Amino acid sequence: MEACVALGGFNSKEIRRRAINTMMRPRPKRDQYVKMLLDQDKSAITISPIFEHLHKKRQDMLDPYLTSQLIDGDFYMQNDK
Repeated sequence: MEACVALGGFNSKEIRRRAINTMMRPRPKRDQYVKMLLDQDKSAITISPIFEHLHKKRQDMLDPYLTSQLIDGDFYMQNDK
């Protein structure tokens, strides 16, 4: 599953979001997946299961996102509206 979810492995942003949602279901590897995704693209924090995991379980990983700096990347939603 990990190889399939690499952010660059899918062409469609929606397909990547669905893959990430599916990937977040198994709890034992959730921390590993979240770290991998955020290392690849910081804007992955805008995906609900990623943010919720950090908010509920790994608040220590939120520090880089608690700035006024724009988080740009493939999952930044400004142009998606």
